[in-house]
Amino acid sequence: MRKLYVLLMAFMLACAANAQTVTIGTGTTTTGQSPWDIFYGYSYVQTIYSGSEINASGNITAIKYYYAGTSLTNNQAIKVYMATVARSSFSSTTNWEPLANLTLVYDGVVGSPTVPGWITITLATPFAYNSTAGNLLIAIDENTSGNNGSTRFRSTTLTPSNRVLYYRSDATNPDPASPPTGTQSSVVGNIQIEGLTLGCQVPTAVTAGSVTVNSATVSWTAPAVGPAPSGYAYEVRTSGAAGSGATGLVTSGNAASTSVNLSSLASGTTYNFYVRTDCGSGNFSGWSTALSFATLCNPYNLPYTLNFESVTPPAIPNCTSIEKIGNGNNWATANVTSNGFSSNVLQYGYNSSNAANAWFYTGGLNLTAGVSYRLVFKYGNNSTTYIEKLAVKFGTSAVNTSMNDLIVDLPSVTGGSAAFSTTDFTVPATGVYYIGFNAYSAANQFNLYVDDINVA
Repeated sequence: MRKLYVLLMAFMLACAANAQTVTIGTGTTTTGQSPWDIFYGYSYVQTIYSGSEINASGNITAIKYYYAGTSLTNNQAIKVYMATVARSSFSSTTNWEPLANLTLVYDGVVGSPTVPGWITITLATPFAYNSTAGNLLIAIDENTSGNNGSTRFRSTTLTPSNRVLYYRSDATNPDPASPPTGTQSSVVGNIQIEGLTLGCQVPTAVTAGSVTVNSATVSWTAPAVGPAPSGYAYEVRTSGAAGSGATGLVTSGNAASTSVNLSSLASGTTYNFYVRTDCGSGNFSGWSTALSFATLCNPYNLPYTLNFESVTPPAIPNCTSIEKIGNGNNWATANVTSNGFSSNVLQYGYNSSNAANAWFYTGGLNLTAGVSYRLVFKYGNNSTTYIEKLAVKFGTSAVNTSMNDLIVDLPSVTGGSAAFSTTDFTVPATGVYYIGFNAYSAANQFNLYVDDINVA
């Protein structure tokens, strides 16, 4: 019997040693109503914390909330209920979780602080929770008349929206068995949850480096808490969510360390990279959020054509780029079916307060010194009153400081109709060049259009 007791105590101590604090929310807002409302005499608040945020299991022994005030003397008597729920939000102002589904875990008076800080509520009845079973709903019924001013608990706006449902009143103490119509909110009280053992944690700080035409190195940071990683699994996709199957999946694999070298990628292509922690024995974390990166583009041989039909506005084509100088707007694509245009175009939309200084750059072009090249493009605006200005230059880099050689200047684009510009030019040395289209219109003009770019 004594041996069994020793083993049991050792097991309990091991569980306590593995238990860690789960923290959700880092915001400093102090105007929300979750976990309960200090500014009113009475409140009843239900808050949902998602299982993916908690990612832990065990017996919740205490919860903590950061109170930014210095007194709770008028808001101390509370009842705390918990439940594991499938729902992730409240669908309406009456969509309360029924009291019959909740477990009372605390009924008492919390201590009143004298300085801002974390308020600990030690549960009278530990609550068994497993994040894989559902989300954690915490309901708090505050039953002391009076208030402690407008400085409330710290909270964070989290998605999905409407994760808080609250009722508050100076006169009416709501009954959790039959709550009045409440108010939805997305401002969730910051919380620390004690007593849980963390599950396999998601890697953080995923970044891409050494990006080339067909390769990249992606790195991430190992989880600082939870089970020790035995490795990582990753996916590279052009479409689809992580783990969603073959459609859009470019490559996948496993990494022993916190980086992976990706090769055989297509040039000028945007990829999404996902990684998750492998904690062994089939235990994986969730996937990281997508890291989006684009491989560099091979220079183009002539002829070079660009008509913006390959993109969905306002996106710009792969291997092109935009740059905004100052406080005006930037180039984007748009679908225009007037003023001599009938499809997608490159558009500079006016800014009512600031002059334009926006650049659009083609992909890199292989050009040879001494050869005469011809640039043709369609341009126009949508007004007979306002005047747009467009200059086209070339340089060896897709940045405005490299655009030192003028091809054509169009300082008076007006009339509300389309026209074509045709200009011959040469480059001073053989190499890779970019052609830049610079909108430099005055403030508060209208829309400038460019389409059907051709270099030959």
